[in-house]
Amino acid sequence: MYTRTIARLPTNMPTLLDLPNELLEGILSCIAPNDLDNFVLSCKLLHKLATLRLQEHKVLKRDLTRVDNRRPFKANQISELLHHILVMPFKADYVQQVYIDDWHWRFFDPNEDDEAAESCPHHLYADNTMQAFKTAVQKTDSIPIGDKERWISRIECGDENPVLGLLLSKLHYLTSINISLTSMEDRFLFQILEGAIKEPGSPSFSRLLEVEISGISLEMHNLCLLTIFAALPSVTSLKARRLFGEDWHHHKAFSLTPHSSNLRDLDLEGCNISCSAFFNLIKSAKSLRSFTYSYPEYSDRCYRSETPPAFTWACAALFEYTSTSLEELTLCGYQFIPNPKTSECSFRSYQILRVLTIDYALLMGNKILATNNIVTVLPASLEILNLFGCHIDNASFKELVKWTIKVKEREVPRLKELNFKQTLGLWHFTVEEMEKVCATAVEAGFELNVGPKYGLLDVRPTTISNGASAESSWGSPIPYYYERYIAG
Repeated sequence: MYTRTIARLPTNMPTLLDLPNELLEGILSCIAPNDLDNFVLSCKLLHKLATLRLQEHKVLKRDLTRVDNRRPFKANQISELLHHILVMPFKADYVQQVYIDDWHWRFFDPNEDDEAAESCPHHLYADNTMQAFKTAVQKTDSIPIGDKERWISRIECGDENPVLGLLLSKLHYLTSINISLTSMEDRFLFQILEGAIKEPGSPSFSRLLEVEISGISLEMHNLCLLTIFAALPSVTSLKARRLFGEDWHHHKAFSLTPHSSNLRDLDLEGCNISCSAFFNLIKSAKSLRSFTYSYPEYSDRCYRSETPPAFTWACAALFEYTSTSLEELTLCGYQFIPNPKTSECSFRSYQILRVLTIDYALLMGNKILATNNIVTVLPASLEILNLFGCHIDNASFKELVKWTIKVKEREVPRLKELNFKQTLGLWHFTVEEMEKVCATAVEAGFELNVGPKYGLLDVRPTTISNGASAESSWGSPIPYYYERYIAG
């Protein structure tokens, strides 16, 4: 019998394609001759039904693989999608990515006063929808029994936080979550996550790989939600934007234990967190591959009780827990002049660090003007160095050239690319001097990119790579020369 190869989709269930040809022929041989016509008709009918089902499958896959509540389709709204999944649970298997930007957090608290209770919008949902939500709450084991009535009452009053928690717990094939906390975020999702962690065999969040949570530096946009995502065994990537503070007081019992998470990539941007929270996240990872921390803007931290972790603390945590696994490290956004008593931070002991993006002042400490000493703090494995806020003037120009020669002498033998961003003092250079520096870099075997600075004067990017211009992530390069102009 001729058999053609059929492309297989990944699945956990065996199909007819898994059966050997001999067994299929054996099935046919067991059919009585008088039943063969009926069997063939049944196969044709099955094929017709499967074709119709395949068309529906393609539509559902198109509409539900990536759910975004900013899209106009009703199926992308939190409550609508949850109702569809409760009625037809198979639809949950299609959802792999969820993007939530805004939702109703609460219309009012019915416990505030009698007048408010009378105006409670009890008819936000149709009766059958509300009944489905109530049944889902009662059947969800991760919701404490004493809290079930509270969940139901908040749903009745228009709060979509418990609806969101229920929805995410039903999406067993979910791989990516992106939540923007533009509305007040509550603890319902936290309870769902906590329940999933306490039940290792639970299918909820069992395939979740990537999580991104963005806040607006409000106290209720709390790091606690991120830390409990980190405790999920499947999660490998965490990103946080402008989250704030420590864990909620009544969840102090929950904490990340050392080497308990499978995090590979951790990105904290503008998060106003304490040193203890910083340490707990880093040391919880078994093998952290990349780490990014950008300090919160001054406007965000000037009225907060928390302060960004001291740079020396950050380096201590990174060195102790990640020096053997970290490949990419970003530490930037520091807006204060370093303490003159603070020494430079050495990364020489990092074994496989390939990409380092860092503020020059943080890297050099009290040796900020000793450009030539920069080589002493870099690991031999480094391939790309991105420096922010490097101050270069006529006095330190020779030091920069000397440092370039040091690289040529292979103190950092694998260096392929050096990028300067927001560089001060470039206006001191003549065209000839800049050409000399770039030419020296070419001789040393790496690419030099000088990006624009901020302020009144600006400099167009200058790039020389092997005698020719090369594209740079910092901007379109201009070979062999740079321009000065007044911004604005």
